[in-house]
Amino acid sequence: MYKTPEEFHTRLHFERSRFNRSLEDTLLMLASKIASLGILKKEEFDEILDKILVGNNKESLTEKTIRNQRTEMIKLFGLVKYVDGLAYPGQRLEKLAQTQDIPRFFKSFCRQFQFPAGFLKPDKVKEMVQVGVSFKPAKYILNILKVGQSKYGEQFSLDAAEVTHFIFNDIRVTAKKEKPIDVVNRIRDVRTKKMTLDRTSDVIRYARDFLNYMVEANLLIEFQGMYTINEKEKRAIHYIMSDDTFFGGYNKVFNSDGTWD
Repeated sequence: MYKTPEEFHTRLHFERSRFNRSLEDTLLMLASKIASLGILKKEEFDEILDKILVGNNKESLTEKTIRNQRTEMIKLFGLVKYVDGLAYPGQRLEKLAQTQDIPRFFKSFCRQFQFPAGFLKPDKVKEMVQVGVSFKPAKYILNILKVGQSKYGEQFSLDAAEVTHFIFNDIRVTAKKEKPIDVVNRIRDVRTKKMTLDRTSDVIRYARDFLNYMVEANLLIEFQGMYTINEKEKRAIHYIMSDDTFFGGYNKVFNSDGTWD
């Protein structure tokens, strides 16, 4: 079995949406309702959103579950900004409410998604800063697929286990900026040797979720668990691959030894 070498292993993860099975409908509903609320005090906004989530769920939910769902949706997808005790609808959310365009929403989400980021707890941000993680997965995954296609043909594809072990959990990629061709060659070598990968759901779920967000954005096509580039979205794919924006402010909050500035 192939495992990411221990000296390079750092697991990337993020809050997972509880609404994966009805994600589009839930996002459209939330976008419409949150945008109509305008600017509110945080406490008032949270109370109203909790009632919306309860009304949208067929099952009886505990107060903790409702609170977790609210936090996950807002933090992960950047739906709302909290400033000075006030809640503001985010720009991405307002655009979704106006256009009802789910692929456009996820294109924006995938392009900006990075590690480290504000949706993570401070201790997880600190861990990533300490090992030098500076990573935008959508950009790198698209580069991997493009390089794989150019070397091995247009049908080159990846599955969630490969993205987990060769990309998400390997600091040669996420911190040391290893060239995509080197990762492609590593994947091909493991395939050629018919080495297995840990495909346990809890292990691969973060990579799988993100790949599915890229499918929602129409950037990737999924077939039988394999993901490949959607050639109909060349313009959007080129834009994401050439985008060099990155928020590096977390390095100013945490020192490399984990202490605060």
